[in-house]
Amino acid sequence: MAAIWWRWVVGEARRVRLSRAKGWRMPENTVKVDRSTPWGNPFNWRDLPRYSADAEDDVGDRYSDAMLRHWSVCDFEAAVKYDIGRPSSYPSNAEIRRSLGGKNLACWCPLDQRCHADVLLEIANAKEPPHDHG
Repeated sequence: MAAIWWRWVVGEARRVRLSRAKGWRMPENTVKVDRSTPWGNPFNWRDLPRYSADAEDDVGDRYSDAMLRHWSVCDFEAAVKYDIGRPSSYPSNAEIRRSLGGKNLACWCPLDQRCHADVLLEIANAKEPPHDHG
């Protein structure tokens, strides 16, 4: 069911995982949206607090990288899609639709985990955007 919803929201556009493998080329109609571009997620999962082995409660590394990535995507979605704490320098939803609509979006995140590029795809290709903040 999720795959059907996904195609309805984003049409033919999809997320692509960037690679440094020899001979790999970015597919046609694909825009790189990692942190080296204006489209990158300003909420870096590596900056989120995590418990360490020397914490008083001795829980060790309680939060996995996957969990921290998920939280950074949630922060991104709230800020950009719903305009809750949006960084002033981040492109507007109207600019996202103009520049990224109908394009594949490429990031380094694993394809089996939600990524800020998924949120950008939703904004860029939604039939009727829920919010337009600029």
